[in-house]
Amino acid sequence: MGWTLFFLLLIGLICGPIIQMVLYSTLGIEIGNFCWGQTLLYIMSFLPSLLYLLYLYKKGALPKPHVGEISFSIIPLSLLSLLSLSVVVSSLPVGDYPVWYLERLKTMVSDNNLFWSIMGVSVIAPVCEELIFRRVILVDLLTRNKPAVAILISSLLFGVVHLNWWQGVTATIYGLFFGWLYFKTKKISITILLHSVNNSISILLAYLFAEDISKIARPLGEIVVEPSLFYPIIIVSIVIFAVSIYILNKINRTPFK
Repeated sequence: MGWTLFFLLLIGLICGPIIQMVLYSTLGIEIGNFCWGQTLLYIMSFLPSLLYLLYLYKKGALPKPHVGEISFSIIPLSLLSLLSLSVVVSSLPVGDYPVWYLERLKTMVSDNNLFWSIMGVSVIAPVCEELIFRRVILVDLLTRNKPAVAILISSLLFGVVHLNWWQGVTATIYGLFFGWLYFKTKKISITILLHSVNNSISILLAYLFAEDISKIARPLGEIVVEPSLFYPIIIVSIVIFAVSIYILNKINRTPFK
């Protein structure tokens, strides 16, 4: 079930852009003026896996999620963990982004495209990806593997579907965090929220640095503070993340084996 869903998502992610280009060519639309096309691309990319999810739901074959109680403090702590993790992840030496990718980001946050980019990146993608990778694939893997193994596999798959190494590395790290958090809280709504916030930060940074889009490839700490404060901020972020995870683990006592 989980592997079928994964490969359907891969097919959609590969075929979606091809269908989009054919559609643009047929309608005579320039790629740079896509407006609603970004949202359409996300819908086409996720459509095969979403149809399969609908089929599983109607058949009553969706894996049942673990049920557990949740503390109200989980959301602010989770957000704090995410923000501190984002600072650390942004400092990883993933190298320079390709020029075409930076130009695509710049186009996405232009005035004509910003709303539709937000809809695709901050709404559609987080909802679909969390339902697929956490709600179905991770839960399915948990039925046959130890939690640590299941979370690791689902995170690696999450990184693979981004179809490029510079996003794949960071996506895998975020996937580990989202997977652990879902396992501990049993609430897909929380991981959807955090995923949306994380993607929105990327859109916001691209919008703020649209005039010099290459800046977003630099560590976050370097573009918002003095270079001399970069390492102290990284250390503080690691400490905040570790403390937040420790508290979250205490609040939600699901055994992690």
